[in-house]
Amino acid sequence: MRKIGWVLLLSLSCYSGRTQDAKIRGRVEGGGEGWVFLAGFEGNRYLVWDSVWSVDGGFSFAMEEARPPGLYRLLFPDHARMVPMNQRQAEFLFNREVLDLHIAMGNGSVSLLADGSLENLIYREFQEMERGLEDRIASVYPLLGPDGEPGAIRLYENLQRERTAFLDSLIDLYPGLLVSRWMDASRSPFLPGGMTHARRLDTLRICFFDGAGLDDPLLLHTPVYFYKMIDYLALVESGRGRGDASGPDYREAVDRIMVNVGGDPYLHAWAVETLLHWFEDRDLEEPQFYVWETYADEHCVSDVAALVEERMRANEAMEPGKRVPDVMFRDVTGVNHRLSTLGHSRVLVLFWASTCPHCLDMLPHLVEWMEEANPDLLLVAVSIDADAANLEAYLEKWPLPGIVVHEEGGWLGRMASDFRVYATPTLFLLDGEGVILDRPASLRQLQRSLR
Repeated sequence: MRKIGWVLLLSLSCYSGRTQDAKIRGRVEGGGEGWVFLAGFEGNRYLVWDSVWSVDGGFSFAMEEARPPGLYRLLFPDHARMVPMNQRQAEFLFNREVLDLHIAMGNGSVSLLADGSLENLIYREFQEMERGLEDRIASVYPLLGPDGEPGAIRLYENLQRERTAFLDSLIDLYPGLLVSRWMDASRSPFLPGGMTHARRLDTLRICFFDGAGLDDPLLLHTPVYFYKMIDYLALVESGRGRGDASGPDYREAVDRIMVNVGGDPYLHAWAVETLLHWFEDRDLEEPQFYVWETYADEHCVSDVAALVEERMRANEAMEPGKRVPDVMFRDVTGVNHRLSTLGHSRVLVLFWASTCPHCLDMLPHLVEWMEEANPDLLLVAVSIDADAANLEAYLEKWPLPGIVVHEEGGWLGRMASDFRVYATPTLFLLDGEGVILDRPASLRQLQRSLR
């Protein structure tokens, strides 16, 4: 087991609680004149709480009751340019105490000393342990497996036991500290070194939250829950290809996360909105809708929650079986058309843009399939390009069959609004009467719909 330093143990033995008049004060050596900003971690990012103008590097912030315990960051000037601008910051834990901070700059780095702060003494010890453990595990990981080196397997398993013993020793000694709650939430399941890499990952996916759920609202003011959720989703994403994982596997991942979220409404809303953001960044609509339908409640009021709700309403209005508006439109050659008089038994309305990567991936395959299979299908390709020159340049190189329309109003244009389109590519497979037969998400789904 890794032993805790004597200095830390002696410091812990002097712990006697926190003062009521909480403050953060101190000095940035060499900081000079300028603004000092205080930012606190909230959910998934830092938010600036306060600022003071410093003439000599000194600062003082009164921490009212509204300022929660958590991870904070100071951002400060550096007129001597001793460190890069993006490193002119210092992180520390605050837990309703008086913090005396000394910040020194030099040799391109920043060092912070929090005099008498037990939270920060343990936090630094914890961070150093984690960094050292990661390096040692990385060095032996390639040597693991059913036919791995016995010495490497023993070391890998002993390192996991050492981490657990380290966490237990501090958490048992001071369970009331914020950093102890952070460490408790950072627990990981034990993974035998003799497993294959694939089985080890599968075990980790299943046991990821064992003994360390997402049930402490106070920890939303530290990054532990955010990184824990993101790490788990990345683990799920790595298990299968994007095409296979976008449906039931992500649903299972969402369920596994939410069953480990505590009953606090704020914590529940944070988990839902974090999932919505993560799927939004990856253009994964189906699991995003699943999160909203299954877990969203009246406490989910963020912009991304409102966006998903609006999309779901649009989807319900334009689902298979509904009739689309009988719009009139003008193609790029100047010919006017009405949807109801196109004279085809099947019409594919495709909303796309020449700047949309997914569109550019799909279009060549769609055109090739239409030319080879010669389906009884009319393509109406509606470009929402803001710049007509981009559309013209694309068509000059890669002409499209059927009818090509430029929606000059972009997302706010008549066709995009009538079809309630909010993303590209979006496809509607219609019959000759303008009834939606399917909303395929890919060429393969379109081909299945036409069989």
